[in-house]
Amino acid sequence: MNRNAAVTAVAAPRPDTAAVRFVAGGCAVAAVALGLVLAAPDAKADFECAEGNARIFFHDSTYTCQTGSTGYGLSPAVVKVCSNSGSNVVVEVQSERKKQRRTVELSNNHCAKFDPRGTTGVTVSVS
Repeated sequence: MNRNAAVTAVAAPRPDTAAVRFVAGGCAVAAVALGLVLAAPDAKADFECAEGNARIFFHDSTYTCQTGSTGYGLSPAVVKVCSNSGSNVVVEVQSERKKQRRTVELSNNHCAKFDPRGTTGVTVSVS
């Protein structure tokens, strides 16, 4: 080989990376299909509320800040709830199906997403 010749290295594609992405994506889709809550521990909301409040996001792209306890129906349906610093939030999801009923507790700026399909209402309590 000539010392002055340029050498070009080409990395071979790794076929296993596509399989890993597919499996990870499939797990997320399965979790959503089962109605499981996907929590983002350090997710930041699109807006800020005063300390001690919760941030509530609805399916129609609206949102509100909340203190105390409030019940929400299907219109607009709750799709995401975030606790704020200084607040403990309990979200109770009601459904006609026992499998979809659940209670989620949030604090320290944690968020949880909810699938409104099959639910009859959501109660959010902030303390």
